[in-house]
Amino acid sequence: VTDLAGNSMFPVSLHAVAAQNSSAVTFDDPSSSMITVSGESNDVLTIVFATRPSRWNLLKASNYTISLLGNPLDLSGATFSFDGAQTVTISLNANWSPNLQTGQAYDVDISAMNSDQGVVGAAMSGALVCGGESTAPSLPVGLTRIDAANPTDSVLIQFSEAVDLTSAETPTNYDLNGGPNPDSVARVGLTTVRATWSGGVIVGDTVNASVADLAGNIGVVSRAVGNVDPQGPLVVSVDGLSVVNSGLDTVTVLFDKPVEPLTALDSSNYGVTNATALVLSSAILRFNSTNNTVTIHLPAGVELDPTQGISVHVQDVRDHAGLAMSPPANIGGAVGGDLSAAAFSAAFANYRADASGLAIDVRFSEDIPTSFASTLANWSVSGGQTVDAVVSLTQAHYRLTLSAALTAGQGLALTAVPDMAGNLSGSISIVPTL
Repeated sequence: VTDLAGNSMFPVSLHAVAAQNSSAVTFDDPSSSMITVSGESNDVLTIVFATRPSRWNLLKASNYTISLLGNPLDLSGATFSFDGAQTVTISLNANWSPNLQTGQAYDVDISAMNSDQGVVGAAMSGALVCGGESTAPSLPVGLTRIDAANPTDSVLIQFSEAVDLTSAETPTNYDLNGGPNPDSVARVGLTTVRATWSGGVIVGDTVNASVADLAGNIGVVSRAVGNVDPQGPLVVSVDGLSVVNSGLDTVTVLFDKPVEPLTALDSSNYGVTNATALVLSSAILRFNSTNNTVTIHLPAGVELDPTQGISVHVQDVRDHAGLAMSPPANIGGAVGGDLSAAAFSAAFANYRADASGLAIDVRFSEDIPTSFASTLANWSVSGGQTVDAVVSLTQAHYRLTLSAALTAGQGLALTAVPDMAGNLSGSISIVPTL
């Protein structure tokens, strides 16, 4: 692809890292640095174009194919973002997203793109070696224990990071005291494996394992078996995050150990109060194995008030031995995030909607409640006109119908405009473009 000056738009660098926050490996310099980060749903591909691309279809997943040994990766849940200049970032952050493998060579194919000047180009392709995490999983002291659910025959083996499912569930990757392999192995959590020996296991036996993490690093590790953990999970802390606009607010619950997904991701096991009790039935819950946190992603319409504290009730969540938390937790925390009130960002007479100038489109700096914007009495017009109707195009974009057209210098005003977090503005005004 070339721009009008004949400059190539072929990507000058393609970077892949095996986890978030990693330094990238450039396409033409495979010796670039790597950063070790572990965990699930956090791998990243960065594509840097030599010429600024057009935004048209730039972030469409079907325009990108990333393959390993001829097998395309599933990009359907990936998040595509553009920095406005020359860089596209593909975050593999969905629950089902694949994990990139450190040291593996990937083929990258990109459909034909236009330059920002509209020059149409050809499809692009290249190859890159994935960098990133290079530390193998280990067995932390005290976390290889007799399984409370089967204390005679089973051991719960907790690795230092999330481990690959196939590798973790291969019996020949384990032995007891240098002898027998387990009869069965199951990954019961992202970091935790249950291994069962029908001949029995006792405290002091040694488990040897050779298991890969999600980035393909293989750890050859040993750990003496400790006694059963008799305590169910405990909640260490909770906090909330208020995000600008409707939706995307989160509540985070930190546990002291890995927890069973079936109970930990059940919204009915949580109650959240932030001035009032929040409805969690449509919330999406996700677990992060790197820090044993459950994040409750609140839906649009369920918004946190950052001026209020948060109280979280947690019950019936179990650990991987099947032990339930006891007693239920009731913990308070703070809500951070959005503390800025909404303001006008633009307004203009929309002559396409009304040739006589009665339609005024107003855009706010962030989403505001439709109920407030649609209340006609909340609006004032400096020329004495009245606002006769309000239509919500989005929660940040409203179309007003005035009783008479504005003249030069006349403006609109509102007072105490709430945003979705409940922050109130002072008196705000704007003179629309006519």
